[in-house]
Amino acid sequence: MGDHRGAAERPSPEALLEEAKRAEKGRRGRLKIFVGAAPGVGKTYEMLQSARAKIKEGVDVVAGVVETHGREETEALLEGLEVLPRKPTIYVNRILDEFDLETALKRRPSLILIDELAHTNIPGSRHPKRYLDVEELLNAGIDVYTTVNIQHIESLNDVVAQITRVRVRETVPDEVIDNADAIELVDLTPDDLIQRLREGRVYVPKQAERALKHFFSPANLTALRELALRRTAERVDEQLLEHMQARAISGPWPAGERILVCISEDPRSAALVRYAKRLADRLHAPWTALYLETSRSLHFAEDARDSVADTLRLAGRLEGEAIKLPAKARRLADDIIAFAQRNNATHIVIGKSKRTRWFEILNGSAPHRTILCEYHAAGAATGAFMIRKGSYKYVYYVGMPPQLFDLDLDPQEERDLGQDPRYSGVASDCETLLRRVVDPEAADRQAFADQAARIDQLGGRDAVLARGGFGFSPVPGAEAVYSEMQTQRRS
Repeated sequence: MGDHRGAAERPSPEALLEEAKRAEKGRRGRLKIFVGAAPGVGKTYEMLQSARAKIKEGVDVVAGVVETHGREETEALLEGLEVLPRKPTIYVNRILDEFDLETALKRRPSLILIDELAHTNIPGSRHPKRYLDVEELLNAGIDVYTTVNIQHIESLNDVVAQITRVRVRETVPDEVIDNADAIELVDLTPDDLIQRLREGRVYVPKQAERALKHFFSPANLTALRELALRRTAERVDEQLLEHMQARAISGPWPAGERILVCISEDPRSAALVRYAKRLADRLHAPWTALYLETSRSLHFAEDARDSVADTLRLAGRLEGEAIKLPAKARRLADDIIAFAQRNNATHIVIGKSKRTRWFEILNGSAPHRTILCEYHAAGAATGAFMIRKGSYKYVYYVGMPPQLFDLDLDPQEERDLGQDPRYSGVASDCETLLRRVVDPEAADRQAFADQAARIDQLGGRDAVLARGGFGFSPVPGAEAVYSEMQTQRRS
C-alpha cells in the first residue's frame, strides 16, 4: 500500500518527456494563436492590442502580415508599428502580394504578427501553406502571434461543413494548435457579431447582406461558437493534465471533465463501457476504460479472459482509451482512486456486483453502504444531491422534481421513476435518508451565498468577467495568474 502511494506521487515519465520537449522549445520561438468562431469577432484587433502591450514592455515587434479588411479600428492599431513590405509575386499574369518570409528571417524581430494562419501561399512560394512559414519562423527563434477561425482546424472540417453547408478548403493540422504555447479565445456573442455585420464593420454592405442570409445565421454562429469554446477548452485541459503529471500533483482539479469506467471479466462490463461513452458524449469529455489485473486474473478461464479483451476492444472502437494495469494495492478501490487522481478523472463509473456474500468475504468488496454525492456546477440553477441506497439512485434538486433510477433494472438510467406513483414510497424513503445527512435547501443557499460573497469581494460581476480566466485552477494556496489563457469579450 505504501509503495503504491509513493509510485502515485512520482512524476509521470511521459509527462516529464513532454515537458522536456517544451523546454527544448525554449530555443525556438513561442507561438500564440488567437482563435475565433467566425470572421469579425476581433481576432486581428486583439492580436494587435496584445502586440502593442508587448511594445510598451520593450519587445521588438514587427507586423509580417496583418489583414485589416478595411476596418478603421483595426487599421488604427497598426499606426506606429513596423510593417514588413509584401513580396510581389507573378501568378497567372497577375502581380499578387505575399508574405516575405526571407525578409522576416533577415529582420529577425523578437515577435512577428502573422494573420490568417490557414492561408494558402501562391504557388512557387517557399512553403505551400502559411502555417509552414510560421513553423520556420519559430525554428529560427522568433515568437509568433497568429489568428485562425475554428472552421479552419482540420479535425473540425466535416463538422463545420454539416453546420454551415460550406466546405472550408484551407485547413490547419490539429498538431499546430496542440503544439501552441498559448491559445486565446476571442469570443463574441452571435447577436453582437450580427450587429457588427449590419453596421458594416465586418464586410462591405453587399457582401454583408449575402453573409447574413447564409454563413452568418444565428444558428450557425451559435454552433461555431460552441465548437470554438470546446476546442479551446480541450487544449487547456491537456495542458493541465501535463502540468499535474509532470509535478506528480494529485487530482482531480475542477477543470475539464474526464470519465473513468472500471471493467471486469463480467460480460455486463460492455454495458458499462457503452454507458461511459454516452456520458462522455453528453459531457464532451475524454474517457478511459480501466481493467486491473489481480492474482485471481491469472486463473481465469478462457471465456473470462476473452470477455475482458472484448470489452477493452469495445472501448477502443467507441473512441475511448483502453488500459490494462496490474493491481498494486491491497484493495482495488485504492488503485482506482490512485489512477483517477493521476489522470484527473472527474467521474468514475463502476458496476454493482451480483457476487455472493461468501465471494465478497473471501475476495473483498466495496462495503454495502449509503453513498451521498453533492454537486454544485458552474452556471447551474440548483445544486444536485444524489443518494445511492441499494439498487436505487435518487437525485434531489432544490425547486425541481427529483429523479429516481433502479440501477439493477436500468443501469443506463434511461427510465426516470421519480414521478411514477408506484415508486413514491421509495422516493420518500430516499429523501428521508438524504435529509438525515444534509439539508439540501440550506446547503444550496449557502453555496449561492458563498458565490455571491466571493463575487462582491472581487468587485462585482462585471469586474469578474472583465478580469478574464486562467489556464487551469491553481494549486491550493497559489495565486491565480490571469494571463495567456483567457476569453476576451469585445462589442
